[in-house]
Amino acid sequence: HEGLDIFAPRGTPVLAAVDGVVRSTRTNNLGGIVVWLRDEVADQSLYYAHLDTQVVQRGQRLKIGDTLGFVGNSGNARTTPPHLHFGVYVRGEGAVNPLPFVRAGVPMERDVIASVELGSWVRTRSGGVEVYRDPSRVPAPRRSIERGTPLLVLGASTNLLRVRLPDGTTGFVPPRVLEGVDRALAEERFDGGNQVLVEPSPLAPAVALAPDEPLQVLGRFGGYALVRVDGERAGWVAMD
Repeated sequence: HEGLDIFAPRGTPVLAAVDGVVRSTRTNNLGGIVVWLRDEVADQSLYYAHLDTQVVQRGQRLKIGDTLGFVGNSGNARTTPPHLHFGVYVRGEGAVNPLPFVRAGVPMERDVIASVELGSWVRTRSGGVEVYRDPSRVPAPRRSIERGTPLLVLGASTNLLRVRLPDGTTGFVPPRVLEGVDRALAEERFDGGNQVLVEPSPLAPAVALAPDEPLQVLGRFGGYALVRVDGERAGWVAMD
């Protein structure tokens, strides 16, 4: 995901966060209408995606606070509420977590959110966790999820984390109902040679074979266990 989703009403002005030069304005299937702003002082680039419209052009020099476009849901965000995908890319390093650079308009649960890396796994610490459809806390049209369900962190918005459930659906949950997966739920032995899959589905591609030794279980969902393989990688193994 390599960025932060900031939800706002469609048409909200999107402002330059630094003095810089517009490196690129384009439209593509992934980010939709996007603007790249080059920060020459810090030697980094800011990425603004899913815009409704652009109001700048390549080579234009901007000052902090100049409007470069307006919030939308273009590209692969067309099925989600309007939001800005904001990314920070440092020369020689690639994408960095933009959250420490962002000041929200209301207090965030910073002690929890700041400790969670985008693209990392977390899990529910209790059962009956409600998943919200958007940051206004409108309930998503799905059942609540159980304790120990692994969730992939996609972004953050105010006091909520945007997550992907193991079945591929996305939603928002408060960080207080989540915990990290550094500590395993259990250690279990699976049939040696079982495939470790990238998703909890028999049709998913395999990333490894389960060794004939106990594996750390990070979470469970739909008859599958999320396990740690080779001390680092995570994958899914059928529990039957």
